[in-house]
Amino acid sequence: GTQKAMRIYQNILSSIVLLVPFIWDARADESGDGDEDGDGDGDEDGDGDGDENSGDGDSGDGDSGDGDSSGSEDGGYDDDGFFNFNDESGLMWSDYSIFPKKCITYNNKDVIVFSMHQGENNECTKKSAGTYYASVPNFVKAYAKQEYVNSYFDGSEYNAGDLLDYLDCTEYYKDDDLQLYVKIGCQQESNQLLVPKIYTDQYCTKTPSRRYSTDINIYKLMIPFQTCFSCVVWPTSDDIAVDDGFTTQHAYDSPLCSTAWYYRAQCAKDCLKMGFDPSSQNSSSGFSGVGMFFLFVLSGLGAFLLLAVLAYRKRMAEEQDMIEKDNGPNPKWAVLISVFLIILFMILGLKLLTWISLILLNVALLCYLLFLRYRATGRVEIGGFTLYSDEVEFA
Repeated sequence: GTQKAMRIYQNILSSIVLLVPFIWDARADESGDGDEDGDGDGDEDGDGDGDENSGDGDSGDGDSGDGDSSGSEDGGYDDDGFFNFNDESGLMWSDYSIFPKKCITYNNKDVIVFSMHQGENNECTKKSAGTYYASVPNFVKAYAKQEYVNSYFDGSEYNAGDLLDYLDCTEYYKDDDLQLYVKIGCQQESNQLLVPKIYTDQYCTKTPSRRYSTDINIYKLMIPFQTCFSCVVWPTSDDIAVDDGFTTQHAYDSPLCSTAWYYRAQCAKDCLKMGFDPSSQNSSSGFSGVGMFFLFVLSGLGAFLLLAVLAYRKRMAEEQDMIEKDNGPNPKWAVLISVFLIILFMILGLKLLTWISLILLNVALLCYLLFLRYRATGRVEIGGFTLYSDEVEFA
């Protein structure tokens, strides 16, 4: 309902943009990179990876390998063949960094939005290779293996262990009256936190009617969002022998970046908007029902004021011939530009700028209408109340 109303509202404003010049002119006459996708990679698939295959290198939906990607044997990383893919990207991961942005629910699935950046600046502010998303199980398991590898190189200890089992829908509690399942997903309130989410069915699609809590601590799987990571971490422990062969091979070894790249899917406009704006998860337009109501009220008021201005200009032209021509900019362009900006701000989801522009447009039209009334009558009146008059009253 809200989205449909939003589309109707945008169509109405678009029509105003097209009609205002003709209405105004009628009143005045009576008175007197080599590729086609824009991603800069030289191909035409729009995925930014330089090849001619769109999508993520497998099925194009970013969820391949999502079925049974858990396990705890051998550290829980390689027992199911999840990482046994052929990395054909040819990228030297030592030259790249990865930036996890947010965890969102997109197309009814919990996914992690991330961007890839070229260069070892570990800042992720330049040379972006695109913004993508991957399912929570795929991304988190890749992150866990990367942490496991990093701990080996820096001499620390890390093992996610059985926590990886909860990346899939796992039975958590069962008795005669209740059966609960757990799966790690995005916390809706913050979009930058992973939590064990509780469900009542074995596919983890139905949430319980009441709130339950768990004693599952997933701190080892907590991804630091809004943090830039170098794809390759080099050894700092003296126990690891480093030679030229190791250096050459390790430059291409990044469980996190290679896996996220392999299972990635392009983050489209709606995905980008959700990734950056948490409020957009519940509404693609960004406006609530109450907001839509006031949008229509202010738009209706603006339309009424515009018609009143046109009517006064016409009456002044016919009766008093007081319209000044070629004296400053034509007011119609201010109206056109304002309406265009309002539509643009609405499409971009910039609610504050939309409200400010709409209110200012109404105020400007009201002031211009009062000015025309003053030119015609010598008085400024609103609702029969005189605000100003040139007439001198004698006691």
